Amino acid sequence: MLLAATIGVMGVLGTSCVEDEKNPYENIEDGTASGSAFNVMLPGMGTFYVGSEIELRGSGFSSGDEIYVSDFYDSSSSVKARITSYTADKLFFIMPAGVVEYGGNVEVSLVRNGEWHTLGGLYVNNYSCTSMPLENDIYGEFVEIMGEYADGDKAYYQEYNYDGELLGEPIELDLKLKNSDYDYNEVIQTSTFYPLFDNYLFIYEHNGEISIKQDMGRIGGRLMIDLSASIGETVSREWPWFKDGDKILLALGGIENVVAIIDNPVIADGWITFEIPSNGIEAGMNYEILLQRYEGYVSNIGYLNIIN
Repeated sequence: MLLAATIGVMGVLGTSCVEDEKNPYENIEDGTASGSAFNVMLPGMGTFYVGSEIELRGSGFSSGDEIYVSDFYDSSSSVKARITSYTADKLFFIMPAGVVEYGGNVEVSLVRNGEWHTLGGLYVNNYSCTSMPLENDIYGEFVEIMGEYADGDKAYYQEYNYDGELLGEPIELDLKLKNSDYDYNEVIQTSTFYPLFDNYLFIYEHNGEISIKQDMGRIGGRLMIDLSASIGETVSREWPWFKDGDKILLALGGIENVVAIIDNPVIADGWITFEIPSNGIEAGMNYEILLQRYEGYVSNIGYLNIIN
């Protein structure tokens, strides 16, 4: 699934790509003259995202300065930005989330000594985010992100039940930076994961800001196993995404008709192992195998035929 986005490559106020050819901090209208009473400049070029670290140049920066970012067309939407560091002539802040949901023009302001100074505008690009199938594995998938990456960035997914309610807690995924064919952004790939349900929420945090929060549909196939075993026999199944705490339920027609619960299957090295119980189980019957990871919700992962 591709989140619609236009990947911009320039700040709205800039004209140059090479600093030694033309200062990217030139052509800012508000107080740029050297020696003026207020001298703070936005970058005049660059590619920026939610979570990007933005450099201001000027003079007189101090711990009392505050940065606010608002929708360029709605100044009432101001969000205070985190300042990461400053010197007397430079200040760095993180482009905050919550201003433009899908990218767009923002206005940056600095508050100094109680006075509000509008510095100008920047264009915030939108990340694109696509789920991808894992080769040679019909159950697994990963997400590719196109945008900007920094060490410490995080990605999570959290599953929805069939009623659209989020289940459990967000599960963190590993990230790696891939080689990019693009000059102005990077390609980030998550580790493989195996959703139990059809839909999940995907979250990407760049420099501590939520840069992507997107509903995704599972593209890998649902885990379906077919077992035949006798009562009392021990069975095993390999699947990389079994987790400690998973329960196995045997049912005749969904969670409303569970006939046996296996609370503590052995889960190790991508395998789940459990014994076919005798209570409630009859030879010659075919049972649904339900995996319960979230209280009150199950996923059908296959069928068990009880043989004599």
